[in-house]
Parts: sequence; structure tokens; C-alpha cells
Amino acid sequence: MSGLGNRSFQGLGLHADVARRLDDLSRSVASVQSALAGGISVAAPAVVTTPARASSVLNVTNAVGQVTASANESFAYSLSINGTLAIQSDGAPLTKILQSFVPNVLEARVKGAPASSPIGAALLYYSPSGIATPVVTFTIPAGAKSASATFSALIPAGNYWRVDVLFVGSPTQPGSDLTITVGYIVSP
Repeated sequence: MSGLGNRSFQGLGLHADVARRLDDLSRSVASVQSALAGGISVAAPAVVTTPARASSVLNVTNAVGQVTASANESFAYSLSINGTLAIQSDGAPLTKILQSFVPNVLEARVKGAPASSPIGAALLYYSPSGIATPVVTFTIPAGAKSASATFSALIPAGNYWRVDVLFVGSPTQPGSDLTITVGYIVSP
């Protein structure tokens, strides 16, 4: 999907929110591709969205929504909590994990940095029966806008992502617009 980062979806007759989310995706794809091309194994910023919801998989290329991939193709899930952050559980939109993978990019990023104290966020996945499995916990320091982590176990398909905000910055500047990116590479 090279070149997607330079595309604008405004003015295509799409719902305004859908066009905005696709524009966010376009910018994020370019960022992830650049980071992966540079040999970075962890910490590439991205926001990944689908037309209808705020999270899904990059490079879904066919009309029926099936993930298609060639050798060493990069994908990313991105889970967003928009607006001013507050302590909450399961704050990102429902997103299904479509295929099993081991992540190579795990990053939490905010648009508005927290003041005085850090932001803590947990990434988990849970089974259709509701059993949650922790993946990583991010701590974004006061004044910073991102944090990265590593996780080397397989994340199984058929589960769902969950993002919990564990703690936020100061009451006057808690931080805003959290996005957690989970990137991976598909090899044949």
C-alpha cells in the first residue's frame, strides 16, 4: 500500500467521520512503513482505522474484507480512545483479531501530553467467552507523547482487543487522544 500516506479521502462523498478516519489511516500507514523500512523493530507511531469503526487491520485489500498478504507484508492494528483521557476499562471500539501473529511494533501515543504525572494504559486481548489475557502495559511519562513495549508471544486469531486506561496525568492536563499500535509482518 505504498503511497497511501499521501492520499486524501475528503470530498469523495463519504461520511465526514469516515473520511477523517481514513485520512488518519493514510498518515499512519506512511509512518509505520517508514519505521519498518528503517529496521525499527519496536515503536512506530500509527493510527489505524476502518471506515465504520475506529480500529482494524491495514492492507485489507479485497472486496469481501479478507486479509490478503504477500511475502513480508506489514500490517497494524490501532486502537484509539479519542478526547480527554480518563480512567476506564475497554475504552477502544470493538476490534476482532483476524489472524494469529507475533507483534513487532507496540506503541502507545497521545496527541496531548500529560502534565505532572504519567499516563498508564494496558493492552489486552479477550476470548469470545470473555477471558482476558494481558499483552503489555504502557507508561507515557509526564510531558511525553509516546511509549513503546515488547511482547514476543503469539496473539491468537478470533479474539478481541481491549484497552484500559489505568491512570492519567494531572487533573488539568490528563492527556488526550490515546492510540495503541500493534504492528506485525506476515511472511509466507
